[in-house]
Amino acid sequence: MDVKQEEALRWLNENLNYIDSVTIVDNTGRIIAKQRFNPRYTDEENRAHNQWALGKNLLELFPSLRPEDSTLLRVLNTGRIVYLENQEAWNLQGRKTVCNNLNFPIIFRGQIVGAVEISRDITHIENRVRPVPAVNTDPRPKNQAARYTLEDIVTQNQEMLRLKQTVGMVANSSSSVLVCGETGTGKELVVSALHNAGWRKSKPFVAVNCAALPESILEGLLFGSRKGAFTGAENRKGLFQEADGGTLYLDEINSMPLNLQAKLLRVLQEKQVMPLGSAQPIAVDVRIVASSNRTVEALLEREELRPDLLYRLNTVTLNVPPLNRRPDDIPLLIDYFLQKYSRILGRPVPCMENNALLFLSNCRWQGNVRELEHAIEAALNVLGEDDTISLEHLPAYLTMREPPEVHRSEQPTGLSLTESLERYEKKLIVQAMTTCHGRIVDAAALLKIPRTTLQYKLEKYHISKK
Repeated sequence: MDVKQEEALRWLNENLNYIDSVTIVDNTGRIIAKQRFNPRYTDEENRAHNQWALGKNLLELFPSLRPEDSTLLRVLNTGRIVYLENQEAWNLQGRKTVCNNLNFPIIFRGQIVGAVEISRDITHIENRVRPVPAVNTDPRPKNQAARYTLEDIVTQNQEMLRLKQTVGMVANSSSSVLVCGETGTGKELVVSALHNAGWRKSKPFVAVNCAALPESILEGLLFGSRKGAFTGAENRKGLFQEADGGTLYLDEINSMPLNLQAKLLRVLQEKQVMPLGSAQPIAVDVRIVASSNRTVEALLEREELRPDLLYRLNTVTLNVPPLNRRPDDIPLLIDYFLQKYSRILGRPVPCMENNALLFLSNCRWQGNVRELEHAIEAALNVLGEDDTISLEHLPAYLTMREPPEVHRSEQPTGLSLTESLERYEKKLIVQAMTTCHGRIVDAAALLKIPRTTLQYKLEKYHISKK
């Protein structure tokens, strides 16, 4: 018995009572059997997942995985047993899963015909680079502004999934982070998830909009003051002291006056703040996360940010793509917002006509995710007793800005969201294959999906390579 077999038997002996998922794939990576009985989900959710997963390619269920990252596909390629701890993956709903799994091949007459994975979900078992005390001994009330986690970022877009992976990788670092993205893309969501993914999550998260306050007020707010420093000044802690041990989020950093930027740079370099009217600096341990609605290049070109401060802030740069660059997320976000506002408004979740879905999928979203969210909220408010959202329920300014005739579909209405999404996905694949003259590698690059995933979808939708 070799080392791998010994590890496999040891893992089975230790985890047999905790196994919560068994997956069997054929030699192409297509799921032919799936049994999930994960206690994190209800029995109904587990049954629905098992039925939905059948017949799908493994990379379709977990688009964040590359072929070389998947343990099941590795077994199919090597024929060897693979045991892996703490494997991370994001599913189609953008939810992170961490599991320990054991994978072994199915061999028939000397040929690898499939593979089996037995896994244990350990998503909620904390594994920190830097431990956090179990008991919070800090009596100060904590700021609850960091409400979001990585699981709250709803996406299936490859660029966004890579962004989520990067956030997870840098979360435990103390280096400064600069988040760039257009208005409405969800920069605050990313910053909040960054804070909650690291060891500082039990510490304060303090946010301030640099564009909302004049320089005289912003300086005292950031650094604090001592009584007598100016008329009406009192002994007050600044936001740097309030955020000590945690994260200070400087939104719209490019709106901060240049004079104040120089003082901020000194704080970043010295790790000390000097309250107004004080001669004694105070040491602080704060992670600085800043955001801007402009790119790094634009900030330098417009001279809105001191170059020395910019280089200090963007030790790690996270670029949040606009919604127009992630059209594959639009149906997913529509479904998410339909459920969210139906719950808030206390009504059943409505369906959406195919024409309305295609219209929203092809809109130029100048306000990005925020604009899409408000459009869905507006449609639900005027839906009345109807159970289906049509073009007439969408905000008037959208249909005036982009006439529905441009996006009108020849397909019949009354389709479910899943059917409508599949029709739209097939349309995009046909367009990509046509543009690339049938070259699968080029079409996969154009669609930003793995080549194996595209091959599976070509078979699924019976699309000829020609």
